[in-house]
Amino acid sequence: MVKKISANQLDELKNGNSQVFELIFSTYWEQLFAAAYRRLQDEQQAQDIVQDVLIHLWDKKAVLNLKEEHFEYYLLKAVKNRVINYYQSEKVKEAVFLTEIKRFEGLEQEGVSQPVYKELEAYLSAEIEKLPVTMKKIYLLKERELSVRDIAASLNLAEQTVRNNITEAQVRLRKAVRSKFRAEYLVLLPILYLLTDI
Repeated sequence: MVKKISANQLDELKNGNSQVFELIFSTYWEQLFAAAYRRLQDEQQAQDIVQDVLIHLWDKKAVLNLKEEHFEYYLLKAVKNRVINYYQSEKVKEAVFLTEIKRFEGLEQEGVSQPVYKELEAYLSAEIEKLPVTMKKIYLLKERELSVRDIAASLNLAEQTVRNNITEAQVRLRKAVRSKFRAEYLVLLPILYLLTDI
């Protein structure tokens, strides 16, 4: 269990006490790195994100409203937000695009043509449109990398209701797509990662 930083120490941090910052760094580094690495599977990028979070904490120490009981959550949320920003960055989009192009080229050699890709994409979009209204909203928000908690808050639903709808949408879309296309075609659409279990 991570040792908690006290309210007094957070007050000292706001006043510029560098020793408290060093204590926060040594106390939370491993936990924050683990959280980032789980989502990225990239050691260097995970380190960079944790450093960014802690540097931001120091830079904004005087204006942040930090509470003892929420401090650990604040740091973990900051890591998660930076991971999401990383995945949404143009650099990563380009890398994902290049990876998908390579996959597509490999499948094209096996007889998968661009029209098949477009057909698959259009078919999936049509199947998403057929989902019940609330289920479709939840699914599309999940596609945008929102957490279950954030989706629930956005739509004023219970978190379990959101989970149930995501699972049901996955089942329906997986069944629909697999009934029409060969399984190996599914790697063509990054959106289909949502058809895996949450």
